[in-house]
Amino acid sequence: MKPILLALAGMTIYSLTGVIIEQKLEKFSTAVLVLLFVAPMVVVSTIWILMQRSLGMAISFPRGGLFWLTISLGVLYFFADYFYLGAFGAGGSALVISTIAILAPVLTAVVRHFLVGGYPNGYQIAGYVLAAGAVTLLAKGGAVH
Repeated sequence: MKPILLALAGMTIYSLTGVIIEQKLEKFSTAVLVLLFVAPMVVVSTIWILMQRSLGMAISFPRGGLFWLTISLGVLYFFADYFYLGAFGAGGSALVISTIAILAPVLTAVVRHFLVGGYPNGYQIAGYVLAAGAVTLLAKGGAVH
């Protein structure tokens, strides 16, 4: 599957879950929600890996320093999910919270600049400005009056 289709599928699922969390789950403890969301991932991932192995597919696990880097990223994903879900518990709407995700490419570019180096080109800067405008317009339009 092409990367863009995978990303679109993931974003579609995140949009669906955002609305469901807003409507049905925002009153529950954020840490409990993260735990209950992660638990099935362990089961599904284990089944998926076992199925791939039974089909003779190569499964590669990070080793050494990359193993610990992966574990560290898992901790970061926990906090990212915790804050994302916490935004719903703090009274955020699915539309406004999802709209903020439009800024992900801008934040990614800034982080990449600090970690890897380099500067954005004109197209990227124009995209950042348009993303900021889109976030502002969508947040205003999605705010409950």
